[in-house]
Formats: sequence, C-alpha cells, structure tokens
Amino acid sequence: EDYENFKESILKDFRPKLFYFNKFLENDQSGPFFFGKSPFYCDFGPYHQFSLIRLLENTIFDDFLTVKVFMNEVENLKGISEYLSSRPKLIGVGKEPKLVIDGKEVSTGINKD
Repeated sequence: EDYENFKESILKDFRPKLFYFNKFLENDQSGPFFFGKSPFYCDFGPYHQFSLIRLLENTIFDDFLTVKVFMNEVENLKGISEYLSSRPKLIGVGKEPKLVIDGKEVSTGINKD
C-alpha cells in the first residue's frame, strides 16, 4: 500500500513536468534530441529519469508523442541498444524486486532472498 501511494504521488508530480519536456521537444524542430539530430550528454539524464518513471507506468508517454520519439531514439543508439538488449530484466517492482539473470531470479540487493 505504501508503494502504491508513493508511486501515485510521483506520477502525479511528474505529469506536469512531462508536459513541458514534450513542449520543449515539440517546439525545437531540429531533431529528436534536446539540441538537434545528435545526442549530447544532457540527453541521457532525462532519458534515465524517464525510463525509471516508465517502470512505474509503462503507458505514461502515450499522450506525449515527442517524448516517446525521444525515448525511442535514445534506445536505438548503438551502444544503448546493445546494453538494453543484454541487461537483466527487472521484475516485481513494488512487491519483491528481482533481476532475471540467465533465466534465474536473483535479489536486486534491496531485499534479502
């Protein structure tokens, strides 16, 4: 119950901010990233935070097409794509988080197994 309340609080606070990120990306027609067609260091901070929010609600970007495109473009960068395809899957967020490594569920280090 604490997790669900905290999650809803985070999402409620994040939605208005997401509107402005989307607006910024929409207004700049130079490319999918914050400063054009090529990613810069500053693109990876928002991407990381957005990806964490997406763990809480995987449809949160559905009404924000420009942010959705931004996320896809970052995830399609060669090094990022390779990493994302090989990293362990996270399951049980909010209940009993675990990583799936080589088909085996292991502790994230947050909770003891």
